[in-house]
Amino acid sequence: MVACRVDDRRRGASRPAILVVIPYYNAEAWIAPCLEALGRSDIAHDILIIDDGSDVVVNPGSPADNLVICRFEQNAGLITALNFAASFALEQGYAFFVRQDADDLSRPARLRRQWEAMEAEQADLVVSGVHAVDEVGETIWSGAIQVDPAGLRRLLASRNPVVHSTWFMRTSLFRTIGCYDERFKGAEDFELLQRIFRQGSVAIVPEELVDYLVRSGSILSGSRGPAAQTVRVLARHFDPASPQAYVGIARAAAAVLASRHLKTMVRRFIEKHRR
Repeated sequence: MVACRVDDRRRGASRPAILVVIPYYNAEAWIAPCLEALGRSDIAHDILIIDDGSDVVVNPGSPADNLVICRFEQNAGLITALNFAASFALEQGYAFFVRQDADDLSRPARLRRQWEAMEAEQADLVVSGVHAVDEVGETIWSGAIQVDPAGLRRLLASRNPVVHSTWFMRTSLFRTIGCYDERFKGAEDFELLQRIFRQGSVAIVPEELVDYLVRSGSILSGSRGPAAQTVRVLARHFDPASPQAYVGIARAAAAVLASRHLKTMVRRFIEKHRR
């Protein structure tokens, strides 16, 4: 267990149902806008920031009474941070676990729209569309989700069809299917999503509810590691009856040869010429 210091700024004994989880590592340029965007939500929520041993202690900007900051004394990695957050959400009794990167922006209606969809459909996970941008705000890709949950499941056989910063899930899922798997670093969301689709139910809010930042200088932007891990995830959950499964293995293997930076450039080119 990684040692951590906890700064609990929550007020009152009662807790809202929703916990927004923000893993944080050297994201000081983005955390204040991220929290400001969440502050425009019209539904009650708490926020847990897991500072994974950043060089500079996280500064959330303006004070808030719905915030908990946990600072790891050393860098432990994203999966450790996420599993800490899952345990925290379970122990504290939050009904819903919302994934949010420190450099992404939730739109004001996000939490309410996803909560309403979850309650209406009694789903275990709700996802949405995103608007993906680069550091200067230029669109890389954008759009609503165009398929139903069954269509998403078919896509899951070949690739990850949703962005993790749109996840709104029942915390109880961590008890029934387990937490993030340390063996799939770089594709941990994809692997967990495989288990959710097989053992739970998924609902969709089609419209864009998150502005998703793709940073060219991020740790994974030039790495082939996530693509290699994606191959492992697809192999682990391979369905020989699905034609998409064979396509997925081939695509993922080919992706190992191309960096994320190159793939982002290609997506930007396609988006530009489609408009």
